[in-house]
Amino acid sequence: MSKTISQLEAEGYTHIECGCDQCRVTVQMPFVMIRKKRPLLSAMTFDELGGKMRCERCGARPSSFKPWRQSDEPGYVSAFPRGVQ
Repeated sequence: MSKTISQLEAEGYTHIECGCDQCRVTVQMPFVMIRKKRPLLSAMTFDELGGKMRCERCGARPSSFKPWRQSDEPGYVSAFPRGVQ
């Protein structure tokens, strides 16, 4: 994917989802958190960012990565109905 991180954020994506085949773990990392370590994140393409990510457990590169937003998850409710708290 050749889109920059700022373009993905404009589309509503907030995280990068990385999957590690060795640990069999999938993690969603927010762009805000990554930006603290990489101030020039907005200019990076999504493929560049995915290539720089590493698994925290084993240190391997992610086998898969994709843009992620919370609203894509099944069961996500953007707001509670009236009267529910």
